[in-house]
Amino acid sequence: MNQNFTSNDLLLNAYNELDSFTQAQLELAMKENEELHQEYEDIEHVLHHLDADAKKPHKSSIDIILSYSRNSNKERQEELVV
Repeated sequence: MNQNFTSNDLLLNAYNELDSFTQAQLELAMKENEELHQEYEDIEHVLHHLDADAKKPHKSSIDIILSYSRNSNKERQEELVV
């Protein structure tokens, strides 16, 4: 059976959201269709970079959090003294 796969199917496969039968069909289709295979590799590449970027907070975000933490600790200490 020759099935046409969409970009959505490729994305679902990248997130392991396809059932095993459809995944097997898609993998076979990618072996036979270089363009489909390249599109899947592109999706995996983007997902990898999204995951990597999500794990690196910006320095200004860290500074804001640390500043807030220091200020809230000072307020708590002042409450204990009073």
